[in-house]
Amino acid sequence: DGADRQGGRFCTRTGVVAKRIAVVVAKCATCGTLGVFWNGTLLKKLNLAASTTAKKQLVPVAGFASPQSGTVKLVVLSSGRPVIVEGLGVRVP
Repeated sequence: DGADRQGGRFCTRTGVVAKRIAVVVAKCATCGTLGVFWNGTLLKKLNLAASTTAKKQLVPVAGFASPQSGTVKLVVLSSGRPVIVEGLGVRVP
């Protein structure tokens, strides 16, 4: 856990081996935006705003043709809006 160069909060997980990556997040009316990075490359930008609050939402992020190893970094891209990450999911066949 820390602060990104742009000042956004982030968390990282190193040594990940995955064929698919997903995040479990909360969505709400005031929720912000989350960036999911793989080895420094933005995989997906997730807008977590929703008209009603919903917890434990599984959001697929990426799939690879074969298992890949690297680092997942989740970065809060919005300012002044909450981003609640409840989990990180990885699948290796």
